[in-house]
Amino acid sequence: MAEAWEISGGEGDVHLRSGQAELHYHAQHRLPYFHPVRTPAGRLVSLAVPQDHPWHVGLYFAWRFVNGVNCWEPGVGGAAAGPVRVESDPGGTVVLRQGLLWGAPGAEPLREERQVVVHPPAPAGDGYLLDWTGVFLADGPVTLACTPPPSEVSWGGYAGLSLRLPRSFYNARVRDAAGRESAERVHGQPGAWCDCTGKADGEPDGVCGAALIEHPSNPRHPSPSFALTAGTLQFIQRAFLWSGPLLLGAGDSFCLRYRVWLHDGEPDPAEIAAEAARFAAVP
Repeated sequence: MAEAWEISGGEGDVHLRSGQAELHYHAQHRLPYFHPVRTPAGRLVSLAVPQDHPWHVGLYFAWRFVNGVNCWEPGVGGAAAGPVRVESDPGGTVVLRQGLLWGAPGAEPLREERQVVVHPPAPAGDGYLLDWTGVFLADGPVTLACTPPPSEVSWGGYAGLSLRLPRSFYNARVRDAAGRESAERVHGQPGAWCDCTGKADGEPDGVCGAALIEHPSNPRHPSPSFALTAGTLQFIQRAFLWSGPLLLGAGDSFCLRYRVWLHDGEPDPAEIAAEAARFAAVP
């Protein structure tokens, strides 16, 4: 039987724990995020507010520009976050639901209804799953853009579901669905998933990581991966806007769905592909 999550907190922050597995959702941040994120063995796979990029906040979703308003770095834009609603079932699954408004304060043209389903770790298992869904609705004309574009600078093209990993991952192994290995080969290449596996602090042989898996129903599927392992900067993302801006008219909507596999050890690519296939079969 799966190990149920212990839930604490309220509308502002939600804390989940199951054995040594741990998630903390900072619901009222300008970019609501999960940190710390720990595997069933208690290994940390997230880093929040690092000195090099203090706007990197663990496991999170963020737009770059919404109608020209910077929602990535602190400043004018971001997400106006409503209260988070928490549900659980006897099988141990927890569901977080939250409404957000993206843009400049008081003039947010893009609505999001977010749902994160946190599946319980299995007994003696080596990981657990988060199913992350965002349904977006434009209240008026909206342009979602990531500038500078990747055609101009190597680090351009970012926006979407992101994970900043700990500095202990400095020699991480990055892989994708096409069999590419290394951040340099994975970066900017389309694929159904990408995985980053590295070493955890606190134990000589502790290995853990995360796979970001994209649902085939997503617009622009398969999106490219954004992957960096430069020095102590370890970062992966499903780069939804890599190929160019997305223009929406009033009343237009779209849905983005992802599965995050937080794992101990280093899974075989066939295991990640099998998980991606199971996710693709979810209607």
